[in-house]
Amino acid sequence: MSFELGGKCLAFHGPLLYEAKILKIWNSKEDSITRLNNDVVDESDRPESPVEGDFLYFVHYQGWKASWDEWIGEDRIKEYNEENVELKKKLIADAKNAKKELQKSQQQQKKKSQASLSTQYASTGSESRKKAVESALYSNSLYTTSSSSSSATSSISNFGNMNHHPPKLVMHIPSKLRSVLVNDWEYVTRNKQILKLPSDRNIKQILDLYETEASKVLESPASQSQLREFCDGFKLYFENSLPVCLLYRIERLQFEELKDKTNLIEKYGSIHLLRLLSIIPELISNSLTMDKQSSQLIIKQSELLLQWLLFNDEKLNLFPHPYSVNNFYVNTSSQYEGVALGM
Repeated sequence: MSFELGGKCLAFHGPLLYEAKILKIWNSKEDSITRLNNDVVDESDRPESPVEGDFLYFVHYQGWKASWDEWIGEDRIKEYNEENVELKKKLIADAKNAKKELQKSQQQQKKKSQASLSTQYASTGSESRKKAVESALYSNSLYTTSSSSSSATSSISNFGNMNHHPPKLVMHIPSKLRSVLVNDWEYVTRNKQILKLPSDRNIKQILDLYETEASKVLESPASQSQLREFCDGFKLYFENSLPVCLLYRIERLQFEELKDKTNLIEKYGSIHLLRLLSIIPELISNSLTMDKQSSQLIIKQSELLLQWLLFNDEKLNLFPHPYSVNNFYVNTSSQYEGVALGM
């Protein structure tokens, strides 16, 4: 199979095929590179890492920004012909069907969880608190619906502000972290950007470090035990809640493209963690039997974690700033958006 410089092709990016143009070709046997303008080839033209095969192709995805241009191997490139165009269409259709099946499964899971909610709190103590919050996660859809909202503050900041369910709990979120949430809404829903995965500093790393540092200033073994229980519980809550209520619509395709949907706390990072923290009051309010003392304990632990995140933001590079947004978010293509948004 041969491809022409400047020619049209189809290239895999994740599970889907996209139209692309070949800008450079690297011949591994001759260690030579040809490109469209025939200029002198310098080291910046060479692939950053070797890929198996006799040839590598530097492609530009049609409709994508140049920042997505990349070297691909022969296993990711296909001729632009009728057969492969049909394959491209089939992959898109399969992705849409998979998305519909996922949504159907989530709706069934949510209904099942809500129907059995009243029977899930029979145990007492710490185990009941874990089950209560975990169950409440399945009845919340803040992020699955907020992509169509016209107001960032109404979808992020107003915890449980609905006529049929008035707010019961209040948690203080530092104003700077509220700004992170509002900016996150802007980047994802308006700019159609998604967070890079895997995150440079994932949730497991963050919570493990927080537990280590916070436990050093706790003298009481009981307080240390509560901290450990909170961190372990939060990891569990995140794994269960992510596909149900922490993703914007455009992020679901990215989630589906994950080959392994286990150990999500090792793939997602601080911003998704902050999203979960931001809806904790509503999650607890949705619990039917969680007692006031347990609720206040979780709120207090969440506020302490929020303060720690704010204090360590600069040192650990936890959240994006104007100069570092590109380190956290990446642009999506019109083709990705079409599939992700169900066009």
